[in-house]
Amino acid sequence: MDPYVRRQPDVVAGIVVLQDVGKNDVVIAVAFGDVPVLETVVKHLAARAFGVHIDEARIAEGRANAKQADVDYLVELDQQDAMQADISQDNVETPY
Repeated sequence: MDPYVRRQPDVVAGIVVLQDVGKNDVVIAVAFGDVPVLETVVKHLAARAFGVHIDEARIAEGRANAKQADVDYLVELDQQDAMQADISQDNVETPY
């Protein structure tokens, strides 16, 4: 997997706008990093979000960031191999 690069807010906004994400969507971010996509999704669109990352440090950072942003109740973060993740509940994937 490529090294982690923090996503810029304007890029994040563009991702969710292009995908026409709404409040009834469940968004998945694979190898999500520090939660910027998920935070944008839940804060501004009221959608639920699911993040998967293999790195335990990213999960911890993501959970802390979601809690600090007061969106942790809408964000589920799981540590696992993205290729093994069950994404059947999700209907929007956030590419980067």
